[in-house]
Amino acid sequence: MEMRKKPAEHLNLRIEKKSVPLAYVAFDDEIYVISSGTANRWPSEVLRHGVATVYIDGKEKSVAANLVSDADKIRKVKMLMEEKYGSENYAQWFSRISRVISLKESKDMEVINDQKNYNKWLTGEFDSIASDYDRHIYGNFVNNYLRERSVSLMKEFFSGSSRLLEIGSGTGTETIAMLREGHEITAIDISEKMNQILLEKAMSQGVDSMLKTMTMKASDLEIHVNDLGEESFDGVYSNYGALNCEPDLEKIMIAFNRILKPGGKLVFGIFNKLCLTEMIAHVIGIKPKRVFERLSNMVPEGSSRFCIDVFPYSPMYLRRLFARWFTIEEIYGCPVMLPPSNYASIMEGRIDAGKIKKADIFFSDKWPFKYLGDHTLYFLSKK
Repeated sequence: MEMRKKPAEHLNLRIEKKSVPLAYVAFDDEIYVISSGTANRWPSEVLRHGVATVYIDGKEKSVAANLVSDADKIRKVKMLMEEKYGSENYAQWFSRISRVISLKESKDMEVINDQKNYNKWLTGEFDSIASDYDRHIYGNFVNNYLRERSVSLMKEFFSGSSRLLEIGSGTGTETIAMLREGHEITAIDISEKMNQILLEKAMSQGVDSMLKTMTMKASDLEIHVNDLGEESFDGVYSNYGALNCEPDLEKIMIAFNRILKPGGKLVFGIFNKLCLTEMIAHVIGIKPKRVFERLSNMVPEGSSRFCIDVFPYSPMYLRRLFARWFTIEEIYGCPVMLPPSNYASIMEGRIDAGKIKKADIFFSDKWPFKYLGDHTLYFLSKK
């Protein structure tokens, strides 16, 4: 957390030309700091760069920065921070803890601000929220509705038992439901911790024999097609997550085409270029700078509700992309009547969610609403 009043003992974290005073604790030859809330920019900056300089006890140190995802270590850092600075200061500074970051002394100060370091940061972000991911989905009625809607549509589209590949499975908010339908699923996710939770769920519900997990990002699929098998899957699906993180969808679509059997099916849920309800919400909330934020090719972390960079895609671009390999069967906006999930707490208790959901389903495949939702669900078949 960036502090208004410097305590007796603190460090200064320097990223390029910016210096930030921070509370810290140190053990096992590493320094640990905590960010609070999502407004501060320094956590993402230091994690994206991967390196920084700290000034501590009158000395300058070069450090490598990493996001801490181990639950036991996070608890220890919190405990030591409270002991060091006192309960009152701890409660004031860290009322909304979002990240614990380790700073380990390193002689290599090369800034690795490339895709490799970004992927490392991305993996760390998802590992760090894995244990709380289900609460994030099921505790938010908009997020919950998104999964209800996609699963309902996929059950019909993937009728009958089949072999499916899921990209961005997370903790299995869609996977478990599809396993219960009798499908054999290979689930891919960038987070090993997400995969572990998914496997534990599948085992507890007796459907683990139909599940295989792999840890990798969506764009890695192209180098694993031979391992998975050419034309070996009846269907592929990826909704609301992994593909939103990818700046180049074409090579992923090529991999989908190679991996699907002739006539195979693809469900593709992507972050939309325009979201009507979000634009209205931003206007009402007097956030003019955010009204058209999705029109850029990338919405960087900090400029949206996500903790990572996201890439919105327009229906026009996607139609051109699909045309070479796939036929569009159906298109649905989701949601189209409800604003995005970050407005759920404002709406809860003030609207009739049941009626809004019914209206959302009714308008979801109607023009122009199907092109103006938070996400767009495309149902495709291989040519």
